[in-house]
Amino acid sequence: MSSPKAREPEGLVTLTADEARQIAHFLSLLLGRREFASGEEEEGERRDAAGRTRLIARAKAVLMERKRRERLFSPVLFGEIGWEMLLWLYVTEDQGERQTIGRLASLVGAPHTTAIRWIGYLEKEALIEKVPHPTDRRTVFVHLLDEGRIRLDRWFETLAKPVVQG
Repeated sequence: MSSPKAREPEGLVTLTADEARQIAHFLSLLLGRREFASGEEEEGERRDAAGRTRLIARAKAVLMERKRRERLFSPVLFGEIGWEMLLWLYVTEDQGERQTIGRLASLVGAPHTTAIRWIGYLEKEALIEKVPHPTDRRTVFVHLLDEGRIRLDRWFETLAKPVVQG
């Protein structure tokens, strides 16, 4: 007869090495700390951070060029409110800023009603989402969704590459 399996004390859980690594990774993501990450993960994060920094710098350059252009030409000539909203969300999100509908309207220089219309369109395209403020029912935050971020990343990655006619 085999001996009965030893019972672990109540509340004690035994993890495999792989499970421990996964939990450490999730903790690092939740806590925003690197102390739980392996050396390999940290290297990958540094590469990703450097790549993201380059993409954000490109986005900022595009926004600066747009503002410079407005000093010479009427903004009506280049009315791309939806695009401008995406750019501002992309750049300010990286800086840890949360945008309200009103602030976003102000950043792109659009009337509130126009901003709301564009936000609705960008939501339908699954590029952004509206999130209610946790304590102030009058305030709604606008966030870039992963799909929006991925598409913008791809677009900014192509900016430095020459266009080849095929």
